[in-house]
Amino acid sequence: MNVKSYYLIFLLLSFSISLSFGQTCHFDDPHLQGGEVSRAKRKCKAGELHGENISVKSAEAEYKGGFKRGLLSGEGKYILYGKYEYKGLFDAGKFHGEGEIKYLDTKDFYKGQWSKGKKNGQGEYRYADGTVYSGEFFNDKREGKGILKNKKIEYDGEWKADKKNGYGIYSEKKGIKYEGNWSDDKYHGKGRLEYANGDVYEGHFSNNKPDGFGEFTSKNNAVYYKGNYKNGNYNGKGFLKKITKSGRLNEELSYEGTFFKGTFHGKGRLKLISQKGKRSKETIYDGEFKKGKKEGMGVLSYSGTKREQAFSYKGEFKNDKINGYGVYIWYETMRRTKTKKESSTYRGYFKNGLPDGYGIRSYKDGTTSKIGRFKAGKFVEKISKEKVLAELAEHEKFKKSDDEQENRSEERKVSETSTNRQKITEMAKELIGSRRCSGGSGPKCFDCSGFSKYVYQEAAGIEIPRTSRDQFSVSQGRKINKTELKPGDLLFFDTNKRDGRNRVTHVGIYVGNNTMVHSSSSEMKVVEVDISEGYYKENFVGAKKFLGDEDLPKKNSPPERKKKKRNNKLLYGKASYYADKFNGRNTASGETFDNNKYTAAHRELPFGTMVEVTNLKNKRSVIVKINDRGPFSKDRIIDLSKKAASDLDFIRDGVVKVSVRVIEQKK
Repeated sequence: MNVKSYYLIFLLLSFSISLSFGQTCHFDDPHLQGGEVSRAKRKCKAGELHGENISVKSAEAEYKGGFKRGLLSGEGKYILYGKYEYKGLFDAGKFHGEGEIKYLDTKDFYKGQWSKGKKNGQGEYRYADGTVYSGEFFNDKREGKGILKNKKIEYDGEWKADKKNGYGIYSEKKGIKYEGNWSDDKYHGKGRLEYANGDVYEGHFSNNKPDGFGEFTSKNNAVYYKGNYKNGNYNGKGFLKKITKSGRLNEELSYEGTFFKGTFHGKGRLKLISQKGKRSKETIYDGEFKKGKKEGMGVLSYSGTKREQAFSYKGEFKNDKINGYGVYIWYETMRRTKTKKESSTYRGYFKNGLPDGYGIRSYKDGTTSKIGRFKAGKFVEKISKEKVLAELAEHEKFKKSDDEQENRSEERKVSETSTNRQKITEMAKELIGSRRCSGGSGPKCFDCSGFSKYVYQEAAGIEIPRTSRDQFSVSQGRKINKTELKPGDLLFFDTNKRDGRNRVTHVGIYVGNNTMVHSSSSEMKVVEVDISEGYYKENFVGAKKFLGDEDLPKKNSPPERKKKKRNNKLLYGKASYYADKFNGRNTASGETFDNNKYTAAHRELPFGTMVEVTNLKNKRSVIVKINDRGPFSKDRIIDLSKKAASDLDFIRDGVVKVSVRVIEQKK
């Protein structure tokens, strides 16, 4: 090789080296553009910055870490002046994987998982005000399960798009406590709310307000309500009890009937007992109300001590006063026997509580009757009996046939049944997505029969057996064909089908359009499925209705009239309370026992019956629901939860003499 050849090789190598050192390495980051890159660590690959531990500094930001094909990659530290400081993993130019970020403007701090530049996965976010969220994130927002807490509040539950959604427990220090379902940061669905003053509401919510069926108990049991709500007010059917004390005067008000916007409205029964020392008065009204006042047809009775006169009235009311046609009876109390004896009667028209218009006043002691016209309670004009009777007969409003009254009663039953079907269907659909668990009977998780029992009890107050086999075989309800199905009826299946015996092993609630809602073992949650074909069509065993006959009674064969029996009999005996070891165990009704709820055990009363228990030692009272059997000691008549025993103040005594009065008895 001659000298010229060596010289040419030298020139080519020199040119190649000069190209290598003069090459520009490209990288892609909007805040680092134009920045100075450390030459010691930089490498170029296909014209793009590539390597580890490379430093870049610009007027807006600085970075030290890895690059891959011109993009931030691997482990590194990134500072955007005045905004944030991030330390962790990168991929394709974005935060990706484990990393922590400190926000320089808000002083917030996050440490956890990232994906494509956003918080995704498990992490902990610390706010500058001391609030801490620890849980799951999705697309930079709280989503999934997580705990948010600070010095004032704590929430442990489910989130969606930075808002409380799903099941969760919320509490405020020295404030309210809520456990139940949420939607968009509001109480929505089934839940239990303890107010700051000690009052408790358990039932359904909508937009942070009681809405649907629920139960309210004040701290000292001065107010108790069980029934339907709407927009935070009593609305629909319900039972209300209020106790007020002022000095020596004690008053107890109880109302059972319909409400509208928190007031008595529609058909109802109101009872007011006033006691001052040894003197007592009792007023009962059974009839129609409008906006909290007696309006329409009704029966009013009043009785008091031997010094008080008693009366009863049956007729029309207007604006809370006796107005219109009616029959008024006065009674006198016999001193020796203390019994009430009818003294006189007025039949005719009233105005503002006084006889006014045509009427007849008759006396039982033989005194001459007054027949004619009355004015402001005074007899002003004598008129012939025939004319007065003709006038009264023309406007008589109490001589409607028993058949018509019975038909109206049956129509009301049909309306109630339709309402119950709607409530059961709505609740069943509302619980879609709830978790399935073996032996679960709500409210957090269910098995198939626990689901149907829970919905029937909570939505319509109907007690049905615990297992699917018993629900199908029990004499309660009526078996029906598929063609008779209506929303709210139960469907039964044999999920084994091994020996062709059609044994019931599964149950669901029919919700219309050939679909049912049930707790699915394959889906492990409550779902809505089609029953018109496939698996559920092949394994169908039968159907049953527990909601009564909707057919109106035929005019030719009116149904037998059954008078409602009110069981106000007082039972006397001793009461004890449950030990803590029973907490969480199943009761005879299938419910899980909770020592912090107002429940009790009785040997005979049906499950769901509401009773009032009074401590005869201190006269304190509490209302409880029967959900278990017992006590099994012969000298005791009732076992109470520890919460009820605490309200009656006999925790130290252990056993105390009580009276028990049935308020609402289930069939």
